[in-house]
Amino acid sequence: MVRAAQANYDTFAYCDTDSMHLLGTEIHGVKVDSSELGAWKIEGHFTKAVYRRAKCYMETLEGGDSVHIAGLPARLADKVTYENMLTGVEIPGKLVPKTVRGGVRLVETTFTIK
Repeated sequence: MVRAAQANYDTFAYCDTDSMHLLGTEIHGVKVDSSELGAWKIEGHFTKAVYRRAKCYMETLEGGDSVHIAGLPARLADKVTYENMLTGVEIPGKLVPKTVRGGVRLVETTFTIK
């Protein structure tokens, strides 16, 4: 991953354990193949993006906005905008398990982007 990022230093924006996000469409020094083990896969090209921290980013792809935030339920992703991604927001509606007498109950809480 480090070698791949260094080979694409001028266009490198973000990476995670299994992905690399680059500005533009050119990729240098890495093998691209969607099915070969160890090769990189192109998942899309973004036109706008914000990377807040590890596993917390939003991109505008050809098909629309794509929100990836660890811990955020997918059904709440449409509540995230570029503005509140940068300034922080509390989004109600996240369900968390709470142990109660006789079992576990799902309790609604808020998801916070700080």
